[in-house]
Formats: sequence, C-alpha cells, structure tokens
Amino acid sequence: MPRTERRTGRQPAPGSRFLSQVLAENIKAWRGWNHLSQGELADRMNTLGHRWSHATVSAVETWQRTVSVDELWGLAAVLGVAVPDLLDPANRAEEVDFGGIIPVPARVASWWMRGRVILRLEGRDHKGNLTNDWTLRRVEGHDDAFNEARMETAKKGAGRWVEAMESRHQEPEEGGRREGPDS
Repeated sequence: MPRTERRTGRQPAPGSRFLSQVLAENIKAWRGWNHLSQGELADRMNTLGHRWSHATVSAVETWQRTVSVDELWGLAAVLGVAVPDLLDPANRAEEVDFGGIIPVPARVASWWMRGRVILRLEGRDHKGNLTNDWTLRRVEGHDDAFNEARMETAKKGAGRWVEAMESRHQEPEEGGRREGPDS
C-alpha cells in the first residue's frame, strides 16, 4: 500500500492540510453530493476495473489509503467531476502543505491546478543550493489570477514568492494543442 504522509509521521504545517487530505475530503463530499453510499462508489470503481470495496472507500475517505493516478481519473468519471475538482483545496483548507518552507494558500493552489498560475520550486541559497522557496509565475491571459495570487501570498507573509512570466502554459486555440514537455 502506498505510504501516506500520516504513516511517515510528518504533520502538515499549522493551519494547512496535505493535498492527500484535501482529496480524501473532496471524494467524500462529492460522493455525498451524488447520493452514493460507499458500497455504490466501490461498485462503480469496480466497473472501471479498479478492485475497490466498501472498506477501500472508507480507507480513502479517512486518509488511511492513497489514490493512484488511474484511480483518481476513475473517481472523477464516476463522480461526474473534473480531476481538479477532486484536488481543489479552496473549500477544504486555508493552506496546502506540499513540503516547502511556506505552505501554499488554498486559493493559489486552486489556481495552480487549474493552470491560471504556475508554481515552481526553484529557490536557491547564496551557495546555489536548491531551497524550498516557491516561485509564482504569471500565465499569459490570466493576469487577474496572478495578481490575486500575489496579494494572497503577501497576506500570508510569504515573502519568498517571486514574480516571473510563464507563457508556454497558455490554453490552446480552438482545436489546437497545448504547449508542454512533449511539444
């Protein structure tokens, strides 16, 4: 079974949640919204080829079991939501702890997973060693999200955030391809 942060003994920063906690809470909330029992969700996941039981759903929802990427996509299909909806921390946490020095404000994490801003771990210390500092990058066409994200991080006292322009992650034109690592 994949290890969760809980099993490694690490706790999220005060006032924040791990993304795996957010996912567990969102799965439970979307299951409730769809009026599905844990058994019904398990049955639907089994239909997609995932070997889930009532106990699996319970373990996922109580953060005792992680979800694979394949299962994440299956859950999104079964629950009728987009994958980012299952990962979105906007209503579940003040901040999300990804392991950096500074937890990410929930709204910024939400914009990040929806492609409206880019976060990159790329801080360097005076010796050039990688640090846990996040760089906040603007996505072309989403200046509003970037400006709000900059204000949100400033409110949290996250002075290590750096502004930079990121234009290669813009949405494709109608019928076009999105630029990325495989283009």
